[in-house]
Amino acid sequence: MTTTGDFDVNRKPRFSTHSFGKSLFKNYLITNAIHIIVQVIQVISVSIFLNLKVDLSSIESDILPHRVICLLFSNNMGQQNIDIYQCILPSQYRTGRTFVFLICYTIIIICCNIICLIQSIHSFVSRSKRQEVWLPYCHAQFLIQMNNVQARRFVDYIGCDGHFIFTVSQKLMDKITFQRFFQLFVELTFTERHDEEVEI
Repeated sequence: MTTTGDFDVNRKPRFSTHSFGKSLFKNYLITNAIHIIVQVIQVISVSIFLNLKVDLSSIESDILPHRVICLLFSNNMGQQNIDIYQCILPSQYRTGRTFVFLICYTIIIICCNIICLIQSIHSFVSRSKRQEVWLPYCHAQFLIQMNNVQARRFVDYIGCDGHFIFTVSQKLMDKITFQRFFQLFVELTFTERHDEEVEI
């Protein structure tokens, strides 16, 4: 055994990038699980409150989105793949009392989060096989900050690494094509224009 002083050069280091990646991934799973549980509790609480305390028949239908578009991004050997999922909710969920609509909409969001989690697990496993340290992260729910009031009402996304959900109101969908919608998504996501004027 070759030694230098009190240091054994053949001894493996205590710090392991593999265990470090596992620890990060474990924390990532726990965080996502808590996030989904909180979402479920939140929608139940809000739904009950709205159903019992508020007459939603007076609320304009354009306040709540009627279309959900989920884009899943994956990077396969440097090639960007984009999967687009659209869900147009039935019209009866967009008018009058929105108790059922709110639950359906939240179920869609939760399902998309689960899909994202599965994608993340697959990505973690494939990258671990190549002995690379993967540092997972997750975006918090927020509204993109823009000066354009219309655009601020129009664009909102929730998700984690490679997972975006955009909500579009009925009123705005009548004014914009899907091509412009996707173009706006790309502009806001991949360029530094969050604090600039964005025209719909």
